[in-house]
Order: sequence, then structure tokens, then C-alpha cells
Amino acid sequence: NIPLAMSRFAYLLELGPGEDVLTALDEDFTLVIYLEGGQPRRGIATKLKEEQEDPSGLLTKLEAVLPVTFRNILYPSDLVLPTPIKFSSGSYNNSVVRYSNIAPEKGYSFDYILQNKLLFFGNSKDVTRKTLEVGVR
Repeated sequence: NIPLAMSRFAYLLELGPGEDVLTALDEDFTLVIYLEGGQPRRGIATKLKEEQEDPSGLLTKLEAVLPVTFRNILYPSDLVLPTPIKFSSGSYNNSVVRYSNIAPEKGYSFDYILQNKLLFFGNSKDVTRKTLEVGVR
């Protein structure tokens, strides 16, 4: 377990073009891997930098690039992301969940929950919920 900063992690994994996303995120993060129906699903718990005054508004503006930015972590290399990527709202344990069905036939989505400046996201609703549970502890 060697601590790794989000910026270094992003560089090493050649994350997508979401520079605005990456500059908004703090360096601390937790990568969650959850077995869902025999398939490994991934989620990330992190937080937005303190200087972000309107975290919800910022994420709404960046929604379309979030799945693209984290595609190397969240999705198989042969998965084609839809264009445009449209988000809907739901809820889980009194939290607003924003989600986009990326490849429903394969069980992939991009879901995120923002609590204060804590951000939890994953490539399925179940891993996002597990990531939230891990992050809240």
C-alpha cells in the first residue's frame, strides 16, 4: 500500500481529456473494486478541492466528460461510450444520485453521488452504493 495522488494515478492510467475534472479533485482517493454477479466493478471515493464554491453546479457542467475521463478505469477498452452522454436523477438513502446508462446490455452505467464535497462514483449503481458506504465509514 503505497499512497498515490490522484494526479499521479491519472497520469499513469492515461485518463481521458477531463482536465477540468482532474483539477477540481483533491489528491486523496480510494479505489473500490466490488464483485457484482461475478464481474469486477470499480468505484472511486474522493473529494472536491476546498475552493470549489458550487460543487453540484460544477459536476453538472462536467457530467458529459466524467465517463470519458475515467473510462480507462471503469470500462473495458472495447466498450463504446454513447454520444451524447445524458444523465438522469435518482436517489439512494436520502442522497441524490446522478446516472447515465452507458451500456445497459452489459450492465455498465456511470453513477455518482455528491455529499458536501465528497464524491462517490462507479460503473454501476451497486458499486457506487458500496463506494458511498466505504467512504462514509
